[in-house]
Amino acid sequence: MTSHGARILLLFIFALALLGLTACGGGGGFAATSITFTPDGPGGAGDIWLELESANPPGNSFKLKVIGDELKGVYGVAGRLKFDRAICSLKGAKAGDALKGNSAEIIAAGGSNDEGGVFGFSRSKDYQHGVNLSANKVIGVLEFKVESAGTTTISFNTKRSNALNQILDDVEVAHWLGGTLKVE
Repeated sequence: MTSHGARILLLFIFALALLGLTACGGGGGFAATSITFTPDGPGGAGDIWLELESANPPGNSFKLKVIGDELKGVYGVAGRLKFDRAICSLKGAKAGDALKGNSAEIIAAGGSNDEGGVFGFSRSKDYQHGVNLSANKVIGVLEFKVESAGTTTISFNTKRSNALNQILDDVEVAHWLGGTLKVE
């Protein structure tokens, strides 16, 4: 394995192992009637933030977009979210188009852990280039399951969330912005 291949594997393992993924409980027959997400504020240059992509109350699910703007040389993003797991759980992640380019494939993963959830998005098969994010690019989409009614803040653990370049140096992020989830 090349040193770049080892670095990519390390990034992906880092994203998945931030204190480990754990199993989560079932929804116990709860049926949501309303799911709303209010962002902490508008994202801007140098930020990574969450926005609601879709909500499906009958299906007890919702999706949040992870968006970045004006970030230079991004190869991957690994994040740890804090939220009340009694209200929702992170079930998975899908890559957006922000990290595409050259011959890169995008790897995405996400799941629940002890604080809330952990996710990672990384380029693969193009170990030489990061990408510049501009114009509010969707890095990926996080898929959640609703467990019960309530309100919870979904925030980034900024000590355990990173945007990295192709040599795994930090890409500076000005603000990691979450929001408030309300389930009825």
